[in-house]
Amino acid sequence: SALQSSSNEHSKILKLSVRLISGQHLPNASDSKAGDIIEPYVKIRVIGHPQDASEWTSSTVPKNGFNPSWDETAQFEIRYPELALLEFKVKSKAKLVDNLDEYLGSCIFSINIIKQGYRNVCLETYSGKRLTPANLFVFIKKEQC
Repeated sequence: SALQSSSNEHSKILKLSVRLISGQHLPNASDSKAGDIIEPYVKIRVIGHPQDASEWTSSTVPKNGFNPSWDETAQFEIRYPELALLEFKVKSKAKLVDNLDEYLGSCIFSINIIKQGYRNVCLETYSGKRLTPANLFVFIKKEQC
């Protein structure tokens, strides 16, 4: 029946691997002083169906916003890729214990349109302003299981 075929459709899982290689020209937070050096890290999140919701956080690169290097891999299992979005959010570790980490830039994609291979992820503000030339360099791998 139609109901059975639709449930069988989602028995396949998309394994998404995102290798966070490096960043280039990451901006200072808008409220920081000109001499402040950022300590960036990246949060990668899958947003969509509740079964797919997950989050991964990279390590923090000390005092390097110009060309931080991570070479770390995030793995996600996605059951409903047609509903899933992949968000990259770059933040900087807070200098004070009670301070929130500073938001530096982000980007979000539909998982269905992301192509495999090496990709530059251009960063934007929450309002959609491009933070040229700030970007992340990643390697994307998709595998149906």
